[in-house]
Amino acid sequence: MPTMNDSHTVEIQRDDYSARLTLAEPRPGSGLWDLQSIELASTDGSHLAPGRLRNVPFAALHEEAVAMVRQRSSATRFKRPSEIHLAPFLVDRRGKAKRTDDDFVGLALELVNAEMQSHKAALLWSNIYGGSRKTWSNRITEAKNRGLLERHPDGFAWMLSAKAANLLG
Repeated sequence: MPTMNDSHTVEIQRDDYSARLTLAEPRPGSGLWDLQSIELASTDGSHLAPGRLRNVPFAALHEEAVAMVRQRSSATRFKRPSEIHLAPFLVDRRGKAKRTDDDFVGLALELVNAEMQSHKAALLWSNIYGGSRKTWSNRITEAKNRGLLERHPDGFAWMLSAKAANLLG
């Protein structure tokens, strides 16, 4: 039975060998896990000859280790409210249904929150979640075009429109 400790080191036992894989997340919260190291040991203490090493399914071991780390990290990791509101934009949507007003209203809400904290939303989200600043700016523009944002009377900030308030309930 595979086990995992808190340092994202995963141990996987097979009949004739054991593997210890160390994974690291290059950008916290990205969900991507890079293989940092792998250690193999024969379960019977014998030498792992090149012929035996060629038969080790390294890609499958890596996939199993990533699945274990994701399962554990998603169960214990705190999710920021912005991760929930921006969730439709944090997954690859190519070839899938178009984003709806419900998707963009979460982005609009997070834009207002970011501006209240004096953050430039597109730059902030680009740094936290990845993607280019321009991509996030285009998404903000789409939320504006859908009528979910309007200028605050002071003219310096955005606020949610009546349409966005209705969608939020």
